[in-house]
Amino acid sequence: MKPQRIARQRGHWGWVVDCLIVAGVILVIALVVDTGEVTLTDMNGDLVIADDDSRTPDDQAIGMVLHQRSGEFQIPSVGLSADLGSINDVDGVMYPPNYESVFHVRNRGVGLTNAEEGTVFLVTHATAGGRSPGNYVQVDQNVMLNAGEFIIIGDLTYLVVDIYTVPKTEIGEDARLWESTPGRLVFMTCLVEPSDGPSTTNIVIIGDLVT
Repeated sequence: MKPQRIARQRGHWGWVVDCLIVAGVILVIALVVDTGEVTLTDMNGDLVIADDDSRTPDDQAIGMVLHQRSGEFQIPSVGLSADLGSINDVDGVMYPPNYESVFHVRNRGVGLTNAEEGTVFLVTHATAGGRSPGNYVQVDQNVMLNAGEFIIIGDLTYLVVDIYTVPKTEIGEDARLWESTPGRLVFMTCLVEPSDGPSTTNIVIIGDLVT
């Protein structure tokens, strides 16, 4: 479901879900938080919670690991500078735990220190009516990034070589996305829908390591 900006808090669990289908397994980019105790904000400082209260957290969330490195993810051409975090894929589920950072998936693909050896996978949120890292690469369902531009991750620089959208129901069959290629980046976020419905499409940005 798409996150909504609001100015109140709830005493129950909110859940933001973006589903990716991988080889028949649901791979989830999601947020789980007790909004009665934790205040979440987007990059503008606006409060954010989920609009879907139908689910509750489970033990998969316990295995997630978060490390923050300030300002280490940048896309200069669109003015994006965000903290870089890292999370684990736990049983095919990934939880970006906030709306302000980009997250490296530590146990999918390769680590940042081994970027030359395989594919680095990154995920982030885009919010409806707010400002999260994923919003910087899109305006009104148009991707605002071009091949030939650069993505900087700490000391690594990637050249954007391909950008495309893919329905979430088809992403598992997308061979371009899941293959392991030395020096490759896959950066994924949701395409924000113009209506109040859930996002049905992912933006996939592919980069090649240049330094």
